[in-house]
Amino acid sequence: MVKKIGVLSLLLSLLLPVLTSCGAEREKIYYQYFDTVITVSVTYGGARAFEKNTAAAEEEIAKYHKLFDIYHEYSGVNNLCTVNRAAGKTAVPIDTELYDFLVQAKNLYAQTNGHMNVMMGAVTSLWNKARDNVASGASALPTETALAEAKKHIAIDSLVLDAESQTAYISDPAASLDVGAFGKGYAAERVSEHLVSLGVDGGYVLDFGGNLRVIGAPHDREYFTAGIHDPRTAENSGKHVLRLSMKNNALVTSGSYIRYFEIAGKRYHHLIDPETGYPASTFTSVSILGPDSGVCDALSTALFVMTQEEGEILLDSMEGYGAVWIYPDGEIVKSDGVEPYILSK
Repeated sequence: MVKKIGVLSLLLSLLLPVLTSCGAEREKIYYQYFDTVITVSVTYGGARAFEKNTAAAEEEIAKYHKLFDIYHEYSGVNNLCTVNRAAGKTAVPIDTELYDFLVQAKNLYAQTNGHMNVMMGAVTSLWNKARDNVASGASALPTETALAEAKKHIAIDSLVLDAESQTAYISDPAASLDVGAFGKGYAAERVSEHLVSLGVDGGYVLDFGGNLRVIGAPHDREYFTAGIHDPRTAENSGKHVLRLSMKNNALVTSGSYIRYFEIAGKRYHHLIDPETGYPASTFTSVSILGPDSGVCDALSTALFVMTQEEGEILLDSMEGYGAVWIYPDGEIVKSDGVEPYILSK
């Protein structure tokens, strides 16, 4: 059995925003970006302003979708696919938006002690191929030999960024970028910033396939309410294990139940431990609440493949971020940073 991120019912139930407003709610749904379902919604305001703002949001979403695409190139754009194809050959001039993203990706690699690594492409491509094979009827995991070889090509130092020429170069021809651990959240944050620059000051929820970024609050309450699902029942739109207040912040979850395939009754998900090359198994989900959607996205991936103790130490060094860990037996652990936002189950 294969579960893919494109399953709408799962995507919309991962982190369901409860938009508590008595006024008219409007939403736009986009299916063609980031291999996920993106929803932009508002709890109040006129239709004309909403149409203008969602048009501006889609323009930004489309821009980052093209920049972060590792499978396709686009006319007039040097994107991650361009950089990957030039690995070991030449440095690629890139736009400021992509350059800034890669700089932050390298910084977050250092902050997370390598647990969030955008240079994991050599390893993740093996697991993506295995998933696709299962979908087509074949059942073959990556071999130990193949994984051991791939792990030789995930060094972050192979991504060389030159600020003066604004270029990106992958020095290892067998290495490649895969920004799935960071790109979607980063794009959501940039879209949020753009809307704020246009005068949006509240009422908006950006849902990038379960990655939530809210701007302000509903007009009739002090905050939005978001729920974290119980991973054991989430596939059937199950219950919330926690409800959190949100205002001008983000909530991102990484979970073993979100994208996976099964072979001989064993589940293999998409959250790969850089140290082992295999899916991490300590938690079923890790949710991060904080002010920056991109950082939340990166941290949710990093903490999923860390021990809880390592994750707590990392959070202590990053002001404003909190975590909720859920173990396979259903145990829920909350960091100090998330406690002030907890409403109820």
